[in-house]
Amino acid sequence: MNYSNIQLVKKYIQDDEMCRKNIGMEIKNFRCKKMMVNRDMLSRKIDYSFCTLTNVEIGKYYPKVDLLARLTKYGNYPIYFVLNQNCHIEPQYDDIKLLKNCSDTQKIKILMRLMCERNNIIHLYNEKIIDNMCMTKEELNKDNIGYLIMLERVKKNISQKTLAEHLGVKVKKIKDIEKGNSSIPFKKIYFISFLLNVPIDYFLMECIEPKQYIINYLLTEVFEGVDDKEREFYIKYIEVLKYKMGVKEDCLE
Repeated sequence: MNYSNIQLVKKYIQDDEMCRKNIGMEIKNFRCKKMMVNRDMLSRKIDYSFCTLTNVEIGKYYPKVDLLARLTKYGNYPIYFVLNQNCHIEPQYDDIKLLKNCSDTQKIKILMRLMCERNNIIHLYNEKIIDNMCMTKEELNKDNIGYLIMLERVKKNISQKTLAEHLGVKVKKIKDIEKGNSSIPFKKIYFISFLLNVPIDYFLMECIEPKQYIINYLLTEVFEGVDDKEREFYIKYIEVLKYKMGVKEDCLE
């Protein structure tokens, strides 16, 4: 975990009002400097309550995910940009060609599965074995926030106990969240994105538009640092997943 992010979350947990006000200030700055509209105009553009938007900007309430989704769709920016999180995602123009003809949702599901299996795929030597590893239709639809938190936590070798301690909750709460048995408020998602050092869009990818930012993030996570042999296996794996999703086989260039 990044030490400065841990300290920031600790400070926000101790001072909830400061956290709300900082988030509200970032949303207001985004509206004024990037969207260049007043609050009344924005509330009408995104069909959202003027009163609720005002209360969020002054730090009275945390924003609802629905508000962030509307802001990103209207402004064509990712949530991490709206909230001024320290993230920088470079477009992956070459790798995105591998997912040609896939919908954004399909791209995300393929890249998520590839990211989960990347440590196993390099040990595979034929397409038949890769085919047997692929997710079922039900597994491909497993995309709740708790599941994504678990994947990222395990990938970074962070225990449930450690994450719970930094969030100020019991380990049972983390277990329930990851199993999808407990709801998670926005502020906890916000804190977890800092602790796990991922853009908050990663956890909210099913709710937001545009999705290209999170697709670029996943492409970077999957292909960064792989050699030619690993890349060959990944491409085979993508082809199998695309076939199972009903994407045309001739879509690769």
